[in-house]
Formats: sequence, C-alpha cells, structure tokens
Amino acid sequence: MNIKKAVFPVAGFGTRFLPATKATPKEMLPIVDKPLIQYAVEEAAKIGVEEFIFITHHAKSVIDKHFKHNENLYETLIKQGKENLADSIKDIGGSNAKFISVDQGQPKGLGHAIGCANEREDFQALKSELGDLLFQVVFHAEMADEEGLFDLTDVISELNDKLIRRHPHVFSDKSAITASESLTIWEDIKAEERKNLKYDSLMDDVPKNLPSLTRAKKLQKRAARVGFDWPSSREVMAKIQEEILELEIERKADNRENISEEIGDILFTIVNLTRHFNLDPEDIMRKSNLKFENRFRAMENHAKENNVALDKMNLEELEELWQKIK
Repeated sequence: MNIKKAVFPVAGFGTRFLPATKATPKEMLPIVDKPLIQYAVEEAAKIGVEEFIFITHHAKSVIDKHFKHNENLYETLIKQGKENLADSIKDIGGSNAKFISVDQGQPKGLGHAIGCANEREDFQALKSELGDLLFQVVFHAEMADEEGLFDLTDVISELNDKLIRRHPHVFSDKSAITASESLTIWEDIKAEERKNLKYDSLMDDVPKNLPSLTRAKKLQKRAARVGFDWPSSREVMAKIQEEILELEIERKADNRENISEEIGDILFTIVNLTRHFNLDPEDIMRKSNLKFENRFRAMENHAKENNVALDKMNLEELEELWQKIK
C-alpha cells in the first residue's frame, strides 16, 4: 500500500504538560535538537508520505511556521558557513513535502477532527482519522476488560442490541414510510428508554461536553417534546428581532455582562431557527467558516499577485477587494 498523506490531530491544549505547554504547544516541546512533532513527520516521510495535514487551531500557528521554509534564515546560515544547520531546516519531510493546516476551531476530539478532514474531501486523511478513532475504541475496551468491566465483544453486542431496538421499522414488522416517521419512532423509543432510567428532568442526559450549538439544539428538542417551542419559524424570527433590540439597549448602556447574555440569547434563538428549517447549526457554521476562509485566502492571493500587502490597505479598499472576490 502506497501511503502519500498523513493526518496529525494537534489541536489539544496539552494540559497534562502544564506549565511547560502554557505558551508552547506540546508538539513543539524539544527532544534533543528537534520538536516532538518533527520526529513524527520524519517517520511518516520514511514510508513515503508527502502530504502532511495538521488538524490544529489558531493558537498553534507556530507548528505551521516551523514546517514552512524560511529562505532568509537558510541563506543567512549558508553565508555564515553553517551548512549543517542550514541543511537541518531545509526540506523537512522531504523535497516533495506539502504541509497543510486545518483549523479545528476548538479541540473537540478525534471525531470532530474526522469531520475537518472530511470537509476537505480528503478521503486518504479520513481513512487515517478513522483508524485513530478505531484505536480509541479498542484501547478503551481493552482497559475495561483488564478491570473486569466489559470487553470489545460486549461493546459490539450493546451496539447491535441498540440498533435493533431503535429501528423496529427495519428489524421487525413495524413500518415507517417516510424519514420523518422513522425519526419519530427513534425519538419515541429513546424517550421510553429515558423513562426506564428514571431521570428527574428531560435535560438530565443531554451531554454537557457537546459542542455548544449542538447542545443548544438538543436542549430545545427536549423542551419541544412537551410543547415548549414556537409553532413556526415566523415567531422565531420575531424573537430574534426582539433579542437584537435588547442587545442594542445594553450596548448603549455599555453593560458588558448583559451584552454577553443578550448575544447568548440571540445565538440560542438562531439555533432554534435552524431547527424549524430542519438544518444543523454546526454544519451551517462549518460551511460559513470554510466560505470565509476560502474567500479571505483568495483576497491574500489577489493581493500577493498585485504586490499589495493587505495590512497596508484601508477598510474601504479591503471591502472593495472582498466584494470583488465574492
């Protein structure tokens, strides 16, 4: 098998290495004369990898900078007669190496990193991420087995039972004609399962570690099950306008705490609007981020082609360029 691409999930905060990682990403901690991440890149290069994809976030731009060729530094070392040092910073990963950074936004785990790889339609990278995810499943099952709790067979059996239980329209004679009816059956069965667990509130088993937009949607869906919801998108739109007016009042009063609360109310209500249109807020936000990123990169390329620096342009010129790219 000829592997040409490798994915490195490096968006974590490295809290286990604090305080050493407070300002330096754990991947950049030095081992002898190289940062840790470089050893991984060099090992990947040895088996033929040429495209290195870092799933990272904005606070780790130093990783991206480390692997970008620094021509000025290289030439300075050559002029100083330090050829060995010059060679050590040239062609890290090989002469054909290509380094790509994908901003994960927040360190949300390997599953979310898979989504980031998938957005690039990079199925080689997706394959790599799925392998990492599978490793986590096997690894945790093995640790549980050592403690006498359960093993991988139990995990698979639990999944098998759940799929059969929650899909009676597939595995029994109960029929579901439409996708909407299938979803209703799914939600009814989950609701019955929650009753058996005797939760005090409908909100009790909504995971607290979900991405905020996803959790907001789940909380709203739970409330809607007892009828606490707007009947249509029209009422939600009106509520958004109401919340914007409240934000304007707090903006004029310059009350920072209340401003934060009102912005939160607007975001929460916008999530409700996505529900009424049967849209996923996380998916919407990912696409918007990607659209902005691609357009801004196009602005940078346009400016570079015309020998213009973006930071030397005023806001009106930047807006004109944005509209031109758009």
